[in-house]
Amino acid sequence: MRGRTESWFHGHRVRQGVLVCNPPGEGIDGCISPGFESAAINVPRTLWDQCRLLAGADHASFSQVRVHRLTPLTYATMERRLWTARDLLRRADTPEDTHFAARQAAAITVDAATLAWQLSAAPEASADSLRNRARLARRAEAWMREHLGEFLPISAACLALRVSRRELEYAFRSSFDTSPRSFLHSLRLNAIRRALQNNTGDRATVSEIALNHGVAHFGRFSAQYRALFGENPSETRRIVRLSLKSRQSYPQ
Repeated sequence: MRGRTESWFHGHRVRQGVLVCNPPGEGIDGCISPGFESAAINVPRTLWDQCRLLAGADHASFSQVRVHRLTPLTYATMERRLWTARDLLRRADTPEDTHFAARQAAAITVDAATLAWQLSAAPEASADSLRNRARLARRAEAWMREHLGEFLPISAACLALRVSRRELEYAFRSSFDTSPRSFLHSLRLNAIRRALQNNTGDRATVSEIALNHGVAHFGRFSAQYRALFGENPSETRRIVRLSLKSRQSYPQ
């Protein structure tokens, strides 16, 4: 919510930077003052329950409306992502743009609902240890390698392994000194690099190879690939082909 004025939701006075968490199935009761803006995200019950798992919350439903004052950084990040997703959905005019916009909208929906659970419910008790974290990190790595070709966010791994985001984050920080998201990006980019080096024919384009490894946004992919390997994907393929021609011209 943003704006210089105040508004009311379920008897609570709210202002800019506030997250209102509505119990499932309950209508929104409020009054929005002129000049005040708000964004409402409706979450299906099945997704709502999944977000409870992602948050590591210990009970199944809210009993009342909760109003949370977000930190400036959290609010700014959520606001930027909300309006970006809205603009992407409005401007999408190609299948690739539509798919990317839908993924962004789905991601902000999951993150907002998970944040609502994290702020409103007590965390589950967890018997944590370095050994358990290492075991979870190995299970997550195996899951990621099996699903490299799918457009799946980190939340999908959490749901498949039935752990919260916090648990998975701790596991990867302890075992690999990086985040699950960064680890998945690295796995994906290295798999694409191997595919580019091994596929020296003209049958598959760089975009097709990237698509087959779960890449949805090609502009961002090229920048990430260049940052990791110091060259563009097309350069990797060109270097491999030149090396192959050289070996064919000068047999050992």
